[in-house]
Amino acid sequence: MEDNIIKIYTGTIIDAEFIAKLMEDNSIAYLVRDLGRESRIAGWTIDISPYSSFELYVFEKDYDKAKKLIDELEEAPFDESEMGKEDKEEERKG
Repeated sequence: MEDNIIKIYTGTIIDAEFIAKLMEDNSIAYLVRDLGRESRIAGWTIDISPYSSFELYVFEKDYDKAKKLIDELEEAPFDESEMGKEDKEEERKG
């Protein structure tokens, strides 16, 4: 059986790494491609924006689950007051 991969995300390294961690936490295999780096290694450079130079792929069998996780992430409210809260709690403990 052939395992097809599907591109599920294109964007920045920060978002790609965050989504990759989300996939990892949910036992979904993934692949992150750095298009800019790949072109430099190949000996040619493409004119690419750092805001769209990373792609994340998942297996076709995991696509629906991965897409749902990403959609939920995008819909979640962002609360700035929660930023760094875990770090501060760890500092108090340590």
